[in-house]
Amino acid sequence: MFYCFQLPAHRRFLKASERLELVQRAKLQGYLQASRHTHYGRAKQFDPTWGYERFSSEHPITDYTYWEPHILHQRKSREPVLTVGDTPFEPTSGSTSPRKWIPFPPAFTQELSLAASTWLVDLTRRYPRLSGGRQYWSLSWLPTELRQLGGSTDDTRVLPFWKRLMLSTILAVPGAVGTLPSSEASRLATMTYLVACRDLRLLSVWSPTFLTQLIDDISRYRKQIGYTLRKGCWPGTPNMGGISPPYSPSAATLLDNWDTAVSPEFLAKLWPELTLISAWDSSTSATWAHEVRGLFPHASFQGKGLWATEGAITIPFEERYPLAFMSHFFEFRLLESEEIVPSWQLQIGQRVQPILTTGSGLWRYQLQDQLEVSGFMNEVPCLRFIGRIGGCDFVGEKLDTQIVTTVLNQLSVNFQIRCITLVACRGAERQRPRYVVLAEGNEQLQAKVASTLESKLLELHHYQVAREQHQLDPAGAMVRKDALQIYSRLASVAIDGNRKIEAILQIKENLLRDEAVINT
Repeated sequence: MFYCFQLPAHRRFLKASERLELVQRAKLQGYLQASRHTHYGRAKQFDPTWGYERFSSEHPITDYTYWEPHILHQRKSREPVLTVGDTPFEPTSGSTSPRKWIPFPPAFTQELSLAASTWLVDLTRRYPRLSGGRQYWSLSWLPTELRQLGGSTDDTRVLPFWKRLMLSTILAVPGAVGTLPSSEASRLATMTYLVACRDLRLLSVWSPTFLTQLIDDISRYRKQIGYTLRKGCWPGTPNMGGISPPYSPSAATLLDNWDTAVSPEFLAKLWPELTLISAWDSSTSATWAHEVRGLFPHASFQGKGLWATEGAITIPFEERYPLAFMSHFFEFRLLESEEIVPSWQLQIGQRVQPILTTGSGLWRYQLQDQLEVSGFMNEVPCLRFIGRIGGCDFVGEKLDTQIVTTVLNQLSVNFQIRCITLVACRGAERQRPRYVVLAEGNEQLQAKVASTLESKLLELHHYQVAREQHQLDPAGAMVRKDALQIYSRLASVAIDGNRKIEAILQIKENLLRDEAVINT
């Protein structure tokens, strides 16, 4: 039934893909029309008769610093600064920048719902068995202070109420789990409900590392989980906030007979009907996605489209990733020439940076993502996520994320370790900055990994010059079994399910030294 209600969105998407420019120009005109009711739109004297060419000449490319004063004004005054009506605000969960609050008015939520609905129909068409069982959608814990300020981590929040109500009947984990008193309670409840779910068909998470860590934790906390499943009550700690526990003696017996080794054989017994896993699988997530595929050979795997709190950029559709052109107005910066072009002027092979105008009230908002035009679906460009734009340049060494990702992959293969990130350590007082690879594996390999990292970085001209001029200290390595947990602490990521591993993570040197001895 849920599938049937989504069909119109799917059909509209296909039909509209034959007239991209017309749809996008109409989208922009709608935003200009609506802006007359906001302080910002009136101040800018936006005119609904403007075409794209006039609009692009009148308004600058922006980032969050441009919008922050307007957002703070609307949050405090509740006046229609950027949007009309009672507008909630959602926090971003990035690991390399301070938290940002994005307006989530009904118009913007509808845009996201349209993209999600189109994807869901395609998902059900390709995997019809999904409709016969239950599903898990990422429900990460959100700190109390963010909940009080209006934050949410429920992936289904972009759907209308009636769609959420229908979806709630097939969810393996209740939404209340995301509002428990602590992250420990939320995680324990999530694991317990998932182990109890014998008819699980879909696992939808953002980061594949969230799933691998969840499975490791099921092994680690199997006794507490088994106790709840057998007794039908929670253990004494942590405080579970009154949420009802699941009851499944058969699942408890499965845990009792488990040798704790995480293997495809055990996971097939745990979730025998699992049909599909949806998670990031590109750029720095590729290694972890490969591991997930190996753990679940009995299930299919689909990579996520590119979504941000600020908007939907691409969606999985018929084994491609077309632009979510029905949801927002898109422009792109051509990274080779720095030229700004609308979506209907893109060409295959171009490397681009997306710029969004959306129903959130943010105009020409530039995301820090690099994409490649991989093809077309009718007139709509399909895009492949390459990685985050930027890098690190303490003293002129000019390390970018693409180069770093290549080096990390080489180290992973050469030493049979899992490189997580390159930590860029800003030197403390009287100390030079340097780079340290954080990897999961045998700690005895640290010295060799550090030496190899330094050799590979020295192949880069600007890094070599910086080292020869003694502007950087030698590269180091931290190889630990708990490297992923160390990354979480260093990145100060509170919303685990939304964590995306960054190729380069900038921190202060003393933060890394607090974790362990580093080989250089």
